Amino acid sequence: RHNKERIKQVVEAEGRLLNRFTNALDDATELEIGPIKDQVQIWLAAVTRGKWTQLEMDSKLNVIRIAGPASPPIEGEKVGSGGLKQVIHGLIRLAVACHIHDAKSKEIPDLPPVALVMDESQGHVDDDRVLRLVGRFNTEIEKGRVQVIALSHRRNEFQALNAMNYNVVRREASDDRDP
Repeated sequence: RHNKERIKQVVEAEGRLLNRFTNALDDATELEIGPIKDQVQIWLAAVTRGKWTQLEMDSKLNVIRIAGPASPPIEGEKVGSGGLKQVIHGLIRLAVACHIHDAKSKEIPDLPPVALVMDESQGHVDDDRVLRLVGRFNTEIEKGRVQVIALSHRRNEFQALNAMNYNVVRREASDDRDP
């Protein structure tokens, strides 16, 4: 009986220690992904015109919940439409690239923009929302935080991107950047 109590105390102590480790890891993860999540929420609210304003992410930047003031919460990103998923993934990629640039530019003052490849990334997003999304990209391009390489078969997908364009079929380049 005494031996059983001692084993029970050891198991409970191990459980408390495991909970402390788990809590410390959760806190560290929140500190690491917090700035990315916060930025994505701000941009998501702007791109969706306030329909979606909150999201929760796990430690791998997977969206586990989306909410908005006038919309019922969606548990997990798989429930949302294809266009909403593409918007969120694009914003996460943009936020991560900006976060990398900000962190590295503290060490390297003349750090060039971080390259971000977007391949057929907005095919399911309606044109109005694409314009608002590309506006977020243009702002970060102008700040020198990112350089976007966008590949698409849909001409209007990145038409508003302040960029150099190359038409593979016609084999010609056009400069759509502001003078």
